[in-house]
Amino acid sequence: MQTSVLTKIAAFSGVCLGFIAGAGVAQAGPADVAVVSVNTSGTYMTGTTYGTSLSADADVYIECEVQGDAWPLPYSEAYCRGSDSQGDFFQCYTDDPVLVRAVQTMPNYGRISVWASDAWGSCTNIYSYRGSRYLPPGASGGGHPEMSVSSGNASGSFYGARVSADTIQYANCTLYDTPTFSSVTCQAKDVAGDYFYCSSTDPLLLAPARNLKDYSQVYFYRSVESTDCVVIYALNGSDTLP
Repeated sequence: MQTSVLTKIAAFSGVCLGFIAGAGVAQAGPADVAVVSVNTSGTYMTGTTYGTSLSADADVYIECEVQGDAWPLPYSEAYCRGSDSQGDFFQCYTDDPVLVRAVQTMPNYGRISVWASDAWGSCTNIYSYRGSRYLPPGASGGGHPEMSVSSGNASGSFYGARVSADTIQYANCTLYDTPTFSSVTCQAKDVAGDYFYCSSTDPLLLAPARNLKDYSQVYFYRSVESTDCVVIYALNGSDTLP
């Protein structure tokens, strides 16, 4: 079961590749700028936050939020909602701690894919994607390391890959959560075309994966015997910002 889920995540993470170019910005690598889409039954929503923000339609949006209260009855809950260009609307709610945490740790720039039990029902599955292909374009330079892939490891920065002069390199990670199962997959490619992939369900690796933000500097290392991640490193700070 877990292998099947991870395989589906890897396959889906590889689609929706396009290229963004503009005056005064670098022609950076693969970018996913998919605008939100909701199925007609209102039980599934997917899209990127940045791509959706570019829509000229004021009624098109995608968002997730967390609410909490310490008194009189302590609670923590999350909502995800969105509306597409066809007028299809999605909303789901959860107070499950795993799914609330999934929403809490979403980056500002990313792809969100959410399933609900029924229209306006409970959230059941959440994919949260983060990495270079979900960032807006920016100016190249600034000392942000580009991706480097060697035997069993990959390092660099999301922003460095996004603003690189080539259209090849990228780095991204996908977190998948249900109330009873969580996993992470990370992929990267450098300018030479060398490719890296690893996946894990280990809570000790899920924790740093949830700390991967929009402009993180990253280091991934996988087992020499499998595609299991053994190290996920996430650095966030003033030096990693554009």
